[in-house]
Parts: sequence; structure tokens; C-alpha cells
Amino acid sequence: MFCCDGFKNLISNAGQAGMSVLVYNKPEGFWFNLQARAVSREAELRLSGTPLPLAIEGNTLFSTNIGLNYCPFCGTKLKSLVTSSSRNHFGTLAEEHKRFDERFW
Repeated sequence: MFCCDGFKNLISNAGQAGMSVLVYNKPEGFWFNLQARAVSREAELRLSGTPLPLAIEGNTLFSTNIGLNYCPFCGTKLKSLVTSSSRNHFGTLAEEHKRFDERFW
């Protein structure tokens, strides 16, 4: 289902500090975003009610996303991973990943 171990690791790191890949299920098909997080989503939610020593808009201090068309490890076109046999799995991932980035929902 995944093109390589590197991509599998990025998917499994969703919501954690560091780099990850989030899956989005849009009307036009599945999209993938590379996400960099300073802190885990859990820690971000805990910090959201805490005054911070600098002004920030939204949660831009905690995470940032960029669209991803190809695997950063092996170069596979990511939309090619979505087949009839993997569609349900990617749909499940997209549902799980909603909680890690509400800006895109």
C-alpha cells in the first residue's frame, strides 16, 4: 500500500512532533500534505489555552503544511498509491488525520 518504508514512517508519524504526511479526502480525490510540527497535536491543544511570550495567528507556530505530489524518499507519484484495493485504507487515514489539522476541513 505504501511505496517505501520512508513514506510509511511519515504516515505513521501524523500528529507527532517532526515531519509527517497527512492524507486528505477531497471531492476531487485524495491529497497528501507534508506536515512539520514543533510539538505534537496533543501538546498543541494543551498549549492553546496558555499565554505565550509572543503573538501568533492561529497555530502557525506549531505546524505548517505543504502539498505533496511525490514521495520525498523514492519519488513515487502519491496518487498512484490509491487503487481500488487501497482506497478504503486511505479513506480511514484521511478520517484519522482530520484531528491533526483542522485548517483544511
